[in-house]
This record gives sequence, structure tokens and C-alpha cells, in this order.
Amino acid sequence: MGKIRSERARFGQRLKRLRELKGGMTQNELAAKSGVSVDLICNYEQGKSFAKDEALCALASALKVSPAVFEACKLDFIADLDARDGVCSAAHFLLQVSDAYGVRPYVDDDVAGICADEGYVEYAFCSWADAVEADSSDGCSAQDSCCDEKDSSSRSLRKSSSAHVKAEVSREEWFILNFDEPFNADECVTIEPPSERIRELRAQCGLSQQALAEETGISVFSLRSYEQGRRSLNDAHRRILAKAFDIAPEALLGFGIDNPAMTVHFLFELAYLLRLEPRKLPNGNVAVSGVSGKSQERLALFESFVRAWHEALRVYSNSHDKDAYRRWALRYGLEEN
Repeated sequence: MGKIRSERARFGQRLKRLRELKGGMTQNELAAKSGVSVDLICNYEQGKSFAKDEALCALASALKVSPAVFEACKLDFIADLDARDGVCSAAHFLLQVSDAYGVRPYVDDDVAGICADEGYVEYAFCSWADAVEADSSDGCSAQDSCCDEKDSSSRSLRKSSSAHVKAEVSREEWFILNFDEPFNADECVTIEPPSERIRELRAQCGLSQQALAEETGISVFSLRSYEQGRRSLNDAHRRILAKAFDIAPEALLGFGIDNPAMTVHFLFELAYLLRLEPRKLPNGNVAVSGVSGKSQERLALFESFVRAWHEALRVYSNSHDKDAYRRWALRYGLEEN
């Protein structure tokens, strides 16, 4: 229940904050624009429920933001975990999106973070760094430095947002909550869901559903439902199956990402939870690196993961043993459990 409460609370906070950023839109005004009842909006903002499907899309459309701004709240369970488990969950999220959306570890002496080496996510990181730089310099020109090759609608989005930002709102906050750049359908990649991963791992172990049921004590009916994606994997069964497959339980987490905008907003959410910031690098890319704050243990563990990930990719680039790299990824954090 803690995970659900955290998700609902953060969703409610975000919905209220977006109303404030949109010229102080009232709940009644949002209801009129979205078609979602005032009572539901009130419940959402009080953390009593989480908007889904049509209601979520209607609210996003009325607020002129990406639905991914709200979907990313699903990552908030990390905040309720201890430092090790939280970072391990974050690590497996990054490992899942890495190949699909070009997210990579960045290590250079004392700097350890994540970067993007292609397309949409790289552009988002670059624009994010510009927003932070603009906050620091109290100027707006830096926001357009990564946008020379983007269309005029992208530039106008940032210019119009800057014009409406109130004094107490940072450009970074406005940018993160409003980032909704268009993307091509060709850029969409669905991250492997837990259902596919369970089927694959069971096949690799040479087990039938019946044999896996006998080994784990999970009913064949439940296993079939998990593999068909008809039921979400609960935490108890996730840990039991992970033990049977000899992988980290976090490797069976599902995030439901199927487009680059969702990836970007989940990364923004992760940065918020782990107290990360963007930095510009000499080669023009943007890494997300740790800053000082209250989460030093999480930052130290996160940097440790990044360095381990960087080394695993180095070994893979030399050996070209994809199976060994995938095995490392699935088992990351297992030795510490």
C-alpha cells in the first residue's frame, strides 16, 4: 500500500502544481476544459486516487502537457525504499531503457552519471541543462542553444513558457513539467515487460509452467496470467520467481514505457528522487551527475552502479558476449540482497 499511496500523493501534488503553473487554473476550470468532474479532480489532488487512461489523457490535454508527466509518478515507489533497494530499482529501470532509448553510463575520473547518445533523449538532456543554465544566469538565451536544428514549434514552446513563468518558478521546473516535444512513431520502442521476461527465463531454465509452479509454489493459473500479461506481478511472487531464476528481484519490475517521451519524464522523475542534475560535457553530451544534499548514501550507491555498468559495457565491447552482459544486468544487486 505504501507504493500506491506515494504514487497517488505525488500525482496529486503534480496535478495541483500544473494548475498553478497554467496561470492559476482553478479546479472548476480544469474540469470544464478536461471533462473530468471536479469531485474526481479534488480526490486526485488529495491523494485519494490516481487518474488512469482516458481521464489522465484528458487532464494532460487540458493542461497542455505530456501524459508522461503523470505516468512518471509510478517511479515514486523508489522514495519509500531504503537506499540500497531504491538504487537497485533505479538501476534496473536504467538497464531496461538503455538499449531502446540510448541511455548509457558516463564515467570520467570523479564524475559518474548517465547520458544519452542518440535522438530524443539526448536532445531532452541538452535542453534540460540549458534550462538549469538559464536559471543560474537569470537569462533565457541559453535555452535555445541545443535547438538550432529543431523546428520552430519546439523553440516557441520554450519561449512561450518562459513568458508565463512567475518569479517563484524556476525555468528548470517549468521545463521538466512541460517538456512535450513531438516524436516519430519510428522512435517508439516498447520495453520488454515482465511477462515476456518470465517466459524467456522459464524457457532458458527448461521448465514447463507446471514444473515452475511445483518449484515455486505459485499456481499454474497465476503463472499463466503473469506470462500472458493479464495480471501484474505482485512483490511476493516477484521475489519467489527471481530466486527460482537466480536473478535480482528488481529485474522483474515493469515500467510500461513505450515511447521516448515517457522515457524522458521517467528520467526526470529519477533525477528528482535521487537528487541528480544535468551537466554539460566537453563532447557536447549531457550527463546526469550527483549533487550535494540529504541523499549522500543513495548518490554513493548510484555512482557505484554507474561505474559497475560502465565496466560491464567495456567488457562486453571487448568480448561481444551479449549473453554474459545480459546475465550481469539481470543479476545486478543480487549479491547484495
